[in-house]
Amino acid sequence: MPTALRRTFIPLALIISLASWACSDTEPAAKPAANAETDQPSPPTRCPDNRQVCVIHGADLATDMPWLSGPLAAVRPTDYILTNGLARYTIRGKGIGAAMYGSRGGLPVDAARLGKAGGVGPGPVEALRELVLTVDMHLVDPDSFTVGSDGDDEAHLDVIGELVKFPTLDEALGKPLPQVSASHRYTLRADSTALEIRTTLTPGDGTKTQVLVADFLFWGGEVAMYLPESGDQLLPAAGFSDTIGFTGRRPGAAPTAPDFACAISAPEPMSTLDAGAIKAIMHGTIKIPPEGVTVRRFLACGGREGRDLAAAMNAARIAAGHGTWDTLAEGTVEDGPGPEVVEVLDAQDQPLTRCDVDKAGQFRCPVPNDAERLAAGWLGDGGPGLQSGGQPGSGPAVGLAASGPHFLKGPAPTELRIDATRNDKPLTVRVTLRPTDADPDKLRRRTFINVDGLASHQVPAGAYEVWLTAGPLSSMHHEKIQLIAGQTVTVKASLAQVVKAPGWIAADLHTHAEPSSDSSVPVATRVAGAVAEDLDYVVATDHDVTTDYRRWIEHSELLSPGKGGCIRVGEAGGRLLTAVGQEISTLKTGHFNVWPLKAGPEGALGWYQLGPKALLDALHGSEADRVVQCNHPRFESFSYFKTIKFDVAKTDKALLRCDLMEVVNGLSHKETAQVLIDWLGLLNRGIRITATGVSDCHESADAIGNVRTWVYLGEAATAGLCEGGAAVVDKALMAGRAVASGGPMVTMKVSRAKSVAQIGDLLPAEPGPASVHVQVAAPEWLPLGTVEIYAGGAKIASEPVGATEVKAGARVADVAVPLPESATDTTVVAVHVPSPGGGGWPGIQSPAWAVTNPVFIDGDGDGKWFGQSAP
Repeated sequence: MPTALRRTFIPLALIISLASWACSDTEPAAKPAANAETDQPSPPTRCPDNRQVCVIHGADLATDMPWLSGPLAAVRPTDYILTNGLARYTIRGKGIGAAMYGSRGGLPVDAARLGKAGGVGPGPVEALRELVLTVDMHLVDPDSFTVGSDGDDEAHLDVIGELVKFPTLDEALGKPLPQVSASHRYTLRADSTALEIRTTLTPGDGTKTQVLVADFLFWGGEVAMYLPESGDQLLPAAGFSDTIGFTGRRPGAAPTAPDFACAISAPEPMSTLDAGAIKAIMHGTIKIPPEGVTVRRFLACGGREGRDLAAAMNAARIAAGHGTWDTLAEGTVEDGPGPEVVEVLDAQDQPLTRCDVDKAGQFRCPVPNDAERLAAGWLGDGGPGLQSGGQPGSGPAVGLAASGPHFLKGPAPTELRIDATRNDKPLTVRVTLRPTDADPDKLRRRTFINVDGLASHQVPAGAYEVWLTAGPLSSMHHEKIQLIAGQTVTVKASLAQVVKAPGWIAADLHTHAEPSSDSSVPVATRVAGAVAEDLDYVVATDHDVTTDYRRWIEHSELLSPGKGGCIRVGEAGGRLLTAVGQEISTLKTGHFNVWPLKAGPEGALGWYQLGPKALLDALHGSEADRVVQCNHPRFESFSYFKTIKFDVAKTDKALLRCDLMEVVNGLSHKETAQVLIDWLGLLNRGIRITATGVSDCHESADAIGNVRTWVYLGEAATAGLCEGGAAVVDKALMAGRAVASGGPMVTMKVSRAKSVAQIGDLLPAEPGPASVHVQVAAPEWLPLGTVEIYAGGAKIASEPVGATEVKAGARVADVAVPLPESATDTTVVAVHVPSPGGGGWPGIQSPAWAVTNPVFIDGDGDGKWFGQSAP
């Protein structure tokens, strides 16, 4: 998907679709029969007094409840849990929601199919982040929660409140609040894994009206939607179905956090909306009679083995009164090492549903009537902590006969083993594969994170090029390999650090993982990628969510506490210091990163209906250590400079109160040259903003640290990074001791008489000439371009360095020029301009821009720069 579309929260397709949505009437339906979806024995209850089903208030939870596990299952004292031993559903209590800024309490924020300790499956499987129930694109802001029950057969929770605007949708659509009263009732029966959701609508003035009812999924940019029996499987779908499935294709998720599978079924047909990062299940435009109307649907998650979509869809169908699908596909997957799922396909090979395969290769899968074929495949890439840029591998499809058993051939991959070291010690590396044949059906490129140096990956047979990389200070390993089905090939390499950077650390100040609405990369995988790219400091900046990576430690097979404030990755993984931040993701005013913040929904900062000045006031707040970064200021849909009609010479300084500015952004690098000019112009006005480089990584194909910020701390502080914590790094960033870089390590100093100033320093006014010395260093595999030096925003030197001789695996180029005399305060900045066509190779994906922050020159002898003291 193009970058612009992936990062557009409310793309044009959403606005058009909602504005012209087809109407369908919904009437109250009779209560369905009891659910008989499972043939498993009833598990032990988790309810007080041995009741079979109950609602538990968060404040009453016991401390020892292992069935409340997983990073998404953190329950606040104000939340409510509906459980019956088969499944659990958490409804957020009063306050803000979980998935996106502006969502409210009273919404489902977690669902899990409970495991062997109380039923079937591998254990509690997290399956839901937040289901946002909307009425004409508005939310119920709950005033009251009422718990009720029908004996031992069912328990329910009523949520009552007033409709309020949802910021993300309101800024895009601007729909007025409807004159409607709305409430939700959540009901769980003792024998069902499906949660009934009833939204009751009543006209506020007693007259007939109509509203659009939709359930939004604001998480996971790669959530896959399944719409059987609609007649049109290509999304956005034109057809309707009574049951819609959705799964998170999270490549490489660890076994303790497998891909989730959920389904919603309703008495009346529904449709889907797929607008990139936003998915929605549409219940149509509801005509509300004076006496009111109730919209009913049933949510089921997990299935028998946690991610069994077919079982979840079938459970939802039964609960909604549709009964089970007529066809049951059973059989065996004969070949392939450990296929995980059977995909159920229609005549056009579009997926309708999927079901799990057990360790013996057996599957038992209820399938929709328009199913035509079955194919076996795997979801991950052979183990925890791996990333993949492609779709699940699959074996050949076979026709679906009216009766079984069915015998499938699984995918036939080979085993690729990686043995990576540095100085004879295991090294975490990024492994990149690219097929050398011309088969368009094969994955164009596949990327893994190899934790602990030695690991194995399942890869389809074929001819490949393989690269092992460990960041832009390291050498690279490259070779061609032939992978044959059923065989094992080992790639062994020792990578050396060929570029020295004493006193510097590498930081990525703009990153996204699965908590973002447009990312599906598991947190553990993102952290492992940071270590593989030799990063030292990462700020988690998910869209309108404050993520603490350390929350995932206890639920990850990869992460563990390190010394001080750091995270350790694997047995051989290096240190990684993290900070909790947020990308403020307005639709009209631009995007900003802010940190440090409190983790969790309560820590997220608001932006709704704030103009630029008020927004900057709110972002800075009263905290002295708060950092505000202006993100991609000229990037297409989210251009802050366009919003404020930026004029480098005239724009009010109050609109430019960012501590940092992304001059080099990995996803919007086409704007780098213009943003560089903007930033240099601001420096000439005496506006001091630190230039940064960021990856803005979203998906698994976006390498974290692809663009980074080198930060100078000094050798002692660098060695004690974990003990010093994020505050030490942030202080250096605010002081401008940093270089924005797409790979090259660029350092600079300006000397005059007895004084020498480094990046971020003030050079005092002294008699005599001054000179500038710039050094650019990069490993042999990273091509260099041209060094440009600017004084007061004017280019004073341009020196090609691409032909610099390689020594000890690296190019180190030195450029020295005199500094023109000036009686006024000014700045000196060095820029590495990439060679034409640079970027796109495995070690670094973006053009290799690098921009130093200034050395500040005191030209008038007052000991300051534009009246500002040295930091």
